[in-house]
Amino acid sequence: MNILIVEDDPIFAQGLQAMLEEMGYHSLGIAQEANEALRLMSATQPDLILMDIHIRGAMDGIEVAEQMKQRSLMIPVIFLTSLQNQETFSRAKQTNPFAYLSKPVEVAQLQRAIELALHKYAHKSSHLNEWANDVAIQNSFFVKAGRRIQKVHIPDIYYLEVDRNYSTIMLKDQPLKVRMTFKELSQKLPGHQFLKINKSYIVNLAKVDNADLEKNEVQVGQYVVPLSKRYRKDLLKALDIG
Repeated sequence: MNILIVEDDPIFAQGLQAMLEEMGYHSLGIAQEANEALRLMSATQPDLILMDIHIRGAMDGIEVAEQMKQRSLMIPVIFLTSLQNQETFSRAKQTNPFAYLSKPVEVAQLQRAIELALHKYAHKSSHLNEWANDVAIQNSFFVKAGRRIQKVHIPDIYYLEVDRNYSTIMLKDQPLKVRMTFKELSQKLPGHQFLKINKSYIVNLAKVDNADLEKNEVQVGQYVVPLSKRYRKDLLKALDIG
């Protein structure tokens, strides 16, 4: 279990690390301010975040949690704070944290909070695919990539490579690997725009630049995708060539 600590008090942060070690968890490190916290979240993909509300920088811990939602960083958060006012609690509640603990924190209290947070997150994760389908809109859809829920803009897709239960969505800048079958992906794509040209490849026809029928290759932007003879006629028909 990998846990990231967001805390600007070094003594308290070291105390948290000691507690986590005692409980058998692994600390991925300590972030003392908002930008550092967000960078480490993206880089290390923690299983859980212990977030102090009052931290250094332009954003407090609650605003960091809001940024996480905007960036689709679906990581459970436990807030830690010495602030006792209702306004702070009300703001924190809007980010749907998995727990809210007041400082100082005892080992048993933290242990229970972590166990409950992970239990609640596991239950919530079982419904992520349903949620992703519900929020798909117009020219985009959502996929679960690792611990992230990622929006994919359909016009940005060059091609898809399918390997059993996994698929790679090839975008301009980077590949996006997801646990999805060909059937699951096909349901999210407009059939008139995407064509299967090989048992493992589906291309975005809008991105096709040329096809070499001698080499059995299709140029899709900067990528070259193999063309199966079986699907050659389908490609010619889709490109409106007799």
